[in-house]
Amino acid sequence: PVQSSSNPVWNHVITIPQVYEHKQVKLEVYDAKTNRFFGQLIIPLDDFTDLEQVEYHLQPRPGKRDREIEGSLFL
Repeated sequence: PVQSSSNPVWNHVITIPQVYEHKQVKLEVYDAKTNRFFGQLIIPLDDFTDLEQVEYHLQPRPGKRDREIEGSLFL
């Protein structure tokens, strides 16, 4: 868990299994205590071909009135 911070760092590693029927992955970020939505990413799997770390800015959900969406993930 990340302690209260305006700039939290997770350093969490996940493995995305090979999925042939999907061409993208969706990541959603929530506060674990309040369940507040921080933002989402929908990333084409083709973006994971480079070994370089890339910054992705969190986005609101389509059709929702998400406010105060800010922050990014480095993948």
